[in-house]
Order: sequence, then structure tokens, then C-alpha cells
Amino acid sequence: MSALKYWVWLSNLRGLGGVKIAQLLDYFGTPENIYSAPEKELSEAARLSERDLKELRDKSFDRANQILERCDRLGIRIVTMADANYPDRLKTIHAAPALLFARGRMPDFDEEIVLCMVGSRRATPYGLVNAERLSFELSSAGALILSGMAVGIDTAAHKGALKAGRPTIAVLGCGLDICYPPENRELMEDIAATGALLSEYPPGMRALGGNFPARNRILSGLSLGTIVIEAPATSGSLITANYAIEQGRDVFAIPGNIDASVSEGTNSLIQQGAKLITKASDVLEEYIALYPHKLINAQKDPLVDGYGARPDSAKTQVAAQEPPAYAVKKAEKAVPDGLNGNEKRIAQALLEEDALHIDQLIAKTGLSANEVLPALTILQLKKIIKQLPGKYFSLLSPE
Repeated sequence: MSALKYWVWLSNLRGLGGVKIAQLLDYFGTPENIYSAPEKELSEAARLSERDLKELRDKSFDRANQILERCDRLGIRIVTMADANYPDRLKTIHAAPALLFARGRMPDFDEEIVLCMVGSRRATPYGLVNAERLSFELSSAGALILSGMAVGIDTAAHKGALKAGRPTIAVLGCGLDICYPPENRELMEDIAATGALLSEYPPGMRALGGNFPARNRILSGLSLGTIVIEAPATSGSLITANYAIEQGRDVFAIPGNIDASVSEGTNSLIQQGAKLITKASDVLEEYIALYPHKLINAQKDPLVDGYGARPDSAKTQVAAQEPPAYAVKKAEKAVPDGLNGNEKRIAQALLEEDALHIDQLIAKTGLSANEVLPALTILQLKKIIKQLPGKYFSLLSPE
């Protein structure tokens, strides 16, 4: 009998719960061993109640077979803890899911700069704009954006990554054959086509309220860091942030208006030690030492036009502005060795001027915004350039 049947049988015992399943797996090693273990040993392994034991007495594979058949029909893969492509990051968390259902192309999470981005479903225009902008910048620089496909900040985060021509991952609180919320049907298909949809719930499982707090531990568990953008004082996003802290992951937050209730939770996280961020480099500087190849390689082959590129008339107006007076002088600067093509063109353009606005750089280098933005992020991380107020950039003097 296929081992996969045992995994599906175990993970879908109603009411047993992820914590007790994890305890049983830790003790017995495999679902097959749990299936055949005596009740006394089962009870000793995880301190099971009579109700739990009743669940485990159900040895029928009927539901498991139904799930397997439905997955096969819908093109949904099942990844268990025993599989090589089950992420090691996820295995280490408390009550790790015994298996994941997957649609699309599941990445090697352990080799990626995975960043979870969450926030309010009732986001303000400020929150939505910054979520999409930051997701675009991070994705363009090589990070992999993960979110929950809810309305509001989650949707903006996925859209920013897709706009950058990069994959994005959605972890759902329902079966992968159910679109929740329904209005995100097109977004769901776009995510599946370029990245992946994941869930610990089998096909047919509705989006029940209790599923989402449990889902949040997977969001943070797959990620190196969680970014919170607009979260009220009582918010599911704060649950994700708390999971991240418990799991030893980083927590970042974009500050919000102190008078806005939707920012109470976000600002509180910053007070408690979450890193305040305003741009992609604020996040990526935490990971460049471990993943420099991911950040640098992300600049190759841009797929889409720039994010928020200004029309020519706006560029002309910017060109007439004066750069900040304290920009580094040309005589003190030099283009360092070891830069790739886009980085070198930007550095050369800055060598010839005290400072340039981002739109001036786009015009002077002939590169698209989608090429310039990630290159600027990498150059800042390498401490070759610095950003000045008003989106001006200047080449730093060699140390």
C-alpha cells in the first residue's frame, strides 16, 4: 500500500490537531507506525484523550483515497515531511504540517530569500501603494514574496511581485480548488502559473475562520522574515508576526500614521523591536551576506516595464531640480571593479554628476525602471552608492 495514503489518512483525522500529529510523528517516525501502534503506546506518546484515540481507531482509507483521486484530477501535488522537497525551514517549527498540497511550481524554499508580507484586509491607499511598491522592489532584487491572497495588503503584495515578472507564493486557508476570496480568481490563476499555491487543507475544504490562524504559522515558517504593513491592534497579521518571533524569524514593519487605527499594531511592533523599514534595501541588507548570488542574479533578464515610471514630462521637471547640496563630489569618487553591466552603467552615470534623481538615472543610462531599481538596491547593499532625500542617488567615495 502506498505510503502516501498513510500520510493523507493521518493528516485528515478530524479533530486530532497539528500539535498531536507532530508529537506522534516525532515519537513513531512514520504514519505507518502510528497506524499500527497499540492504543496504550499511542496515548503515552502524545497524552491522547479518549476522543483522540477514537479518531485513531478509524483505520478506513476511504477519505484518503477520495483526496488522492481528487488531487490527481485537479493537478494538485502532495508533499509530505518524508519528501526531499519538503522545506527544512518548515520542519523546524512547532506543529509543522505533516503534508502540504501544492499547485504550480514549488520553489526550493531553503535556498531562497523568502519574505512573508501581510497586513490588513481593510488597508488604506497608503498601505496598498507601499505594499505593492515594496513587493515589486524586493522581487526585482531577487527575493521571493509569500502571502495569503486575502484582500488588501496580501493582494497588493502578490501583484507587486507579479508586476516585477517574478513568481510569488500564496498559502491558503482552504483547499486549493477553492478561491477565497472569490474576487481573486484571476490573481489565483496568475500565482499558480508563475509560482505556487500551498495549503495544508485538502481539496474541498472551505475557508473556515479557524483555518487562518493555523495557516499563519506556515506563512512565517517558510520565510526568513515577515513584513507587516498596516495592522490594527487586533489583527491576524500580528498572529503571523508572533509566530515569526517564536520561530526565530525576523520581523519588519512599515510605520503608519499614529492617528490611524489600522496602523496601531504595526507601530506597536516597531516599539517592541521590529525593524522599521521604508525600502527594499532596509530588508535585504539583513540577508546579502548569506544570499549574495540570489540578489545579484535577480538583475538579469527583466521581464516587465518599470514600476511607477514617470512620463517624459515629469522627467523633464525632475531634471530641472537641483540635487542635494551635500552630495559627494566627483573628484572623490571612482567606479569600483566587479560590477555587472547595469550596475556599472549606473555607477558611471553617477561618477559624472554630484547626484542624480532616479528618473535622471533612467534617462541617462537608457535602462528601464525595472532594470534600475534592483541595481540601485544591490549598489546600496554593496555600499557603493547612497540614497539622498528626494530619491536622489550619489556614488560613495572609496574607503
